[in-house]
Amino acid sequence: MRLREDFIRYHALRPNGESEWVHPVDGTPVVRMELYTHPFYDPAPLVLVYRRYLLDYLAATKRRLLICVVADRFAIRDSDAALGIEDVENESVGEYTKITTNFTGAPLESDSLKGGRGSLYRNQVLAPSGSPAISDSPWPNFGRNIEADSTAPLFIVDDEGSRAPLNQVHPQAYLFFKPEVLERHFTQDGYGVFFHMRTWGRTWHPVGRMGVDTGINPAGLVVAFAKDLQDLRPSDQNYWSGFTVNPHGGHCEEMFQTRMQCAPPHSPGTVELLEQARTTLHDAYQTRFGAELFCPHELTERVRMRMSVGPLRDDVAELCGLAKDTFIWLGDALRKKALSPHTGLAQEDMKELGTIRLLERVLVQVGAPPDHASRLCRPLDALRFLRVADAHTNRNAAAQARRKLELSNTVGLRELWFAIVDGIASAFDVAARALHP
Repeated sequence: MRLREDFIRYHALRPNGESEWVHPVDGTPVVRMELYTHPFYDPAPLVLVYRRYLLDYLAATKRRLLICVVADRFAIRDSDAALGIEDVENESVGEYTKITTNFTGAPLESDSLKGGRGSLYRNQVLAPSGSPAISDSPWPNFGRNIEADSTAPLFIVDDEGSRAPLNQVHPQAYLFFKPEVLERHFTQDGYGVFFHMRTWGRTWHPVGRMGVDTGINPAGLVVAFAKDLQDLRPSDQNYWSGFTVNPHGGHCEEMFQTRMQCAPPHSPGTVELLEQARTTLHDAYQTRFGAELFCPHELTERVRMRMSVGPLRDDVAELCGLAKDTFIWLGDALRKKALSPHTGLAQEDMKELGTIRLLERVLVQVGAPPDHASRLCRPLDALRFLRVADAHTNRNAAAQARRKLELSNTVGLRELWFAIVDGIASAFDVAARALHP
């Protein structure tokens, strides 16, 4: 696979490793090339292109992108009649869409079974909706007001996929976005995002007002009010428009209750919850044994932001990376010298034990039943497991972490993350109470 030279030159893209190209100004990943693997089929090339920059390129070159989709389905039944198909060749079923169905005969040399095949052929045309986005260009535009010259970005405003500029959208309209819209706020200077509740927070931008009230709904989509987006400069509006999607999953309850009902629910954010639990356990340990349980460790602003939001994508690597930063703060920071004297174990018996097992032994010594102490440490064990998986690219890390916490395999990565967070916070609080004489 090779990227077109004129596409690279138009956006002045710079390579980031061997498979990714990023924008030189805002650092946004524009193109990522991967190898798609499947348990049954041969690997195939996969190219992910940021829609906004693709449309900009098409507008500048006065081109359209033709996407050809071919989908095959096979079925086996007891008879031809049971297949429910006819011999059809390239029958039109819609604009640029045709279908072919036919009987394939007896499969696997079986006279008692009949096979059928259906093939869908569809062409889709991706066309730019306006003129080139001058504000996105990294090339100099001397003497031009690029904000004024920019075409107003369009946002999806209803279930039908209708698009409109923000000046034609009601200020209280609820707009939906792919979760990746927040990535820029994690990485680019001048931008940021922090969730002060579990699923609701605020972004900030280098120019203009404070930012956008942002929530994550039950479907994992980012939601925001049109009024907040209207206050952004055109280039930032253009960025958000690149992630606009059809409404799905309803509203963010915390955001709705706070802004629309003036009744904010009790839902402490992840960072606040873990900071309070860590401090409570640290103080209780110091009161009981006169020793500092945790080493001093300040979370960086970027880590705090990611931790407050939690995993955005269905990506185990993202979850493991988040677990690594969190475990450094909560697990690696445990002082072995503070734990060892209070485990009731001989020095020889502690050589192979890590800090989590030592903490478990301390809880047993202060009166917790062994099985209860073990359960209290399981969330921290799961976090450590994901932290180790981050270094070894373990694709089964999430499934194994779920088993450690006795969770169903249907639990998503975001729910798994919050199960670990709530488990650690609860365990630290219980351990702190157990330490009080």
